[in-house]
Amino acid sequence: MKAELAKLFELQKIDKAILQANKALAELDDGKALIAEAKRVQAALKKREQELSRRRADLTDAELELKRVEEKRDKTRALLHSGRITNPRELSSLEKEAQALDRARSNLDERVLLAMDDVERLQGEVDRLRADLNQRKQVIRKVLAEYKKRSAALNERLAELNKQRQAAAANISPPLLKRYDAVRNRLDGIGIVDASDGVCSGCRMPVPELVMRELKAGERVITCDNCTRILYIPEED
Repeated sequence: MKAELAKLFELQKIDKAILQANKALAELDDGKALIAEAKRVQAALKKREQELSRRRADLTDAELELKRVEEKRDKTRALLHSGRITNPRELSSLEKEAQALDRARSNLDERVLLAMDDVERLQGEVDRLRADLNQRKQVIRKVLAEYKKRSAALNERLAELNKQRQAAAANISPPLLKRYDAVRNRLDGIGIVDASDGVCSGCRMPVPELVMRELKAGERVITCDNCTRILYIPEED
């Protein structure tokens, strides 16, 4: 039994290595969070670009309308002061029209200035978001390249470890292997532990002296009364 427990203890070393490799693989940054955040920035950029396009169109419309109003106002003022109109009623009508055009021009001036301010502000936001998105894309490319490299190495390592495990498990009796697997599947992947210092290294509970003598004899499988892991005392080199 002692020899078979020694084989089982070696199997546990392989299983620990598999656990560590799987943990390292799970902890790798696969870039998903960065990609999701980049998509959020991209959506914000698209929204700002659409707002900028609409505001630029508003500015163009306002500038064209201002030009049209200024031309009409200038013609009205020129006609008003040309001396060609002598009828008081017509002069009064022209004066009112010129005043209305002045008010329209003033309103359009304000509209143009507001639109220009908005275009400048939105352009700044678009530029900032574009720069932010480009920077994020660069980071994502680096992260994905590193993930591809490290995950490939870890998967290769896992493939080799699984081959080692298969070979090691083949040398252990099925009942003992089944018992070990049942324990490790319940207890974070650890089914057999070193008890050479008088305590169960799985849960740190003391092992009675009588049990320690039995462990050293290695004639039967002994488990921890607290955590149920298989106890083992490795042979000294």
